[in-house]
Amino acid sequence: MSIKLKRNTGIMGGATRIIVKADSKKLTSLKQNEETLVDLPEDQAKITANQWFLGSKPTSVKDGDNVVVRMNNSALLLYIISMVALFTGLFTSNLIILIIGIVLIFITTIFAIKNWFVVNVES
Repeated sequence: MSIKLKRNTGIMGGATRIIVKADSKKLTSLKQNEETLVDLPEDQAKITANQWFLGSKPTSVKDGDNVVVRMNNSALLLYIISMVALFTGLFTSNLIILIIGIVLIFITTIFAIKNWFVVNVES
């Protein structure tokens, strides 16, 4: 079985290569806007994408699928809101906003472990 993989994560997700795994085994690593054709030993597999501790939920793929790895817009929005709250609290010396920013960063980190990327199967 072979599938076509493409990474399209934009600026925020483009720092380093992402590792694409099928059933917890490394298939390949992709740079931003890179495409590759990957052969899988099974007829169906579950694909995940990881970058450091950031990851994605598993997505089932089958022979001939076009798979695109993208940023999760919800995770990105949560990250931006947490950074704005953190820096606003730091620069204004407002302890409540600072604590909200720290809590949001913690929530963002937990959320991003399995939701930073979205693996989509396109037809």
